[in-house]
Amino acid sequence: MHRNYAGLCSLVDQAFARILWALEASGQAENTIVVHTTDHGEMLGAHSLTAKSVMYEEATHVPFPLRVPFRNQRPMHVKHPVSHIDVAPALLELLGKDAATLDGRSLMPALTGKRPPDDVFLEWTADRNEGAGPSGRTVITPDGWKLVLHDADLSMLFDRSRDPFELRNVYGQAEQAAVQNRLRAKIDAWQRRTNDKLALPG
Repeated sequence: MHRNYAGLCSLVDQAFARILWALEASGQAENTIVVHTTDHGEMLGAHSLTAKSVMYEEATHVPFPLRVPFRNQRPMHVKHPVSHIDVAPALLELLGKDAATLDGRSLMPALTGKRPPDDVFLEWTADRNEGAGPSGRTVITPDGWKLVLHDADLSMLFDRSRDPFELRNVYGQAEQAAVQNRLRAKIDAWQRRTNDKLALPG
């Protein structure tokens, strides 16, 4: 499984290199925004799981290099999580277009330090026809907490600053009640804001 995954990564690398070569050869490299990302990760045996459909870091943390040559900005690394829903507004802003009608907020202020880190919300809705397991809603906060609420499975709470591999689920522990309630309120507010109807455990 790992060898196959490494082979697929090599295939993507080769295809990506051809795209970059074509941009250079056509004289468009310095006039082209390049974004490299994907929709999900791969468990590859972590937590004894394969594929995706779960909220562990291996399945949700994806690459996201962004190259905007005409901004003449020094390379930087945004350490806190960001959301794919903010990509389209960022691209429209870079193109000088109005993104007011889109969901999400432009990532560009984060690249200049003008916007504080946001909470990131994740959602997975299982296909009941495929027996794909529980549906879940997740919030990841800038201070390193992750709360995962499932409709038909155990929920999870991780302190990712102390437990980066997400091996210690502290959901339901009395000493974390305040954090859990704070993060639950964030998910509740997100569901109201997005009209998300998934029923989550009380």
